[in-house]
Amino acid sequence: MALHFPVDDLKARQKRVLQEMARRDLDAMLLFRQESMYYLTGYDTMGYISFQAAILTADGQFTLLTREPDRRAARMTSIIEDVRIYDDHPDINPAEILSEIAVELVGSGKRFGVEYDSFGLSAKRANMVETAFAGKAELVEATDLVADLRLIKTPGEIKYVRKAAEIADACLNVAMDIVKPGLTEGELMGAMHNKMFEMGGDYAASRWILGTGEHAMLVRHFTGHHNVIQETDQVQLEFGAAYLHYHGCLFHTLYVGSVTERQKDLRKLSIEAFEAAKEACKPGNPVSAMFDAYRGVAEKAGERDCALNGCGYSIGIAYPPTWMEGAFIFRGNDRIIEPGMVFFPHMVFLDTDAMATGCAGATLLVNETGSESLSKIPHTLQVL
Repeated sequence: MALHFPVDDLKARQKRVLQEMARRDLDAMLLFRQESMYYLTGYDTMGYISFQAAILTADGQFTLLTREPDRRAARMTSIIEDVRIYDDHPDINPAEILSEIAVELVGSGKRFGVEYDSFGLSAKRANMVETAFAGKAELVEATDLVADLRLIKTPGEIKYVRKAAEIADACLNVAMDIVKPGLTEGELMGAMHNKMFEMGGDYAASRWILGTGEHAMLVRHFTGHHNVIQETDQVQLEFGAAYLHYHGCLFHTLYVGSVTERQKDLRKLSIEAFEAAKEACKPGNPVSAMFDAYRGVAEKAGERDCALNGCGYSIGIAYPPTWMEGAFIFRGNDRIIEPGMVFFPHMVFLDTDAMATGCAGATLLVNETGSESLSKIPHTLQVL
């Protein structure tokens, strides 16, 4: 069995979920988020591209409904003992099977929490589930139940986040070593990924944002990385490394050959804003305090138009298509910061008219008194 956490850790997480279920008067949870299944049982798969769901009952029974290709994954990576398989056939409705299992486990007329906000539960699948459960159970939106508990990382989880951040640093060091005129974006991307895999990392849940020239202006498309770094250029790197599905992310702007005064100003501003956000990232503050710090630096410098309306989010376990966890750093988010949370604040400044950018960001771990940057590479003005 390839468990990445001790069984006791997984059981302790399940216990916290059961306590919250009891507080909300839920008889069971229908879990559709792959992150939730991994967090609670170790179950590791890409099978959420098809219909799959887990049922956690109020008495602690965990049942997984999935396809045949994931039978062995469940056995090898998780502590789930009750695995049900549905056939791949046009006449098979897995949502109906799920409802039958639910009634079998807890009876009819019960109250089920549902992870509606999930890449594993498309609108079509949600409609299937609601139709199948009609008259059998009450379905209640409860996407936040496990997600909120996941915001506070355990010591074992923090170990993996630190490793991911270490790998991200190594990838950035590769970039700073090889960036030069004539190098293609694809060659740069390949070298960084090679280092990540050499160190035992995994594919990150989000695609990396890497661009030069005009594409450094936060142009988030992925039709190929064929651009060639010029004699004078700007290289934008927003990327993350994953280790056992835990993420460590970085945001740096590198300059090649020379740097304009505008680029210099924006990069320095981004570094100042990052330090201000880091200072605001401490227990007792709302998550929005980090955004307020970013916005305050921008407004003081008269650069409000070059800033964005958000500057990051919490990170942790993530499966494609995104490494964003859920506690978003923007105005009005009053979620209180607590020790054990992990954030990726990134300070973006873009001047489209000047075609100049300067950005800074890193993974922050909240401790008892403040926050710690998990990157050992300082934010400085890098001209290569």
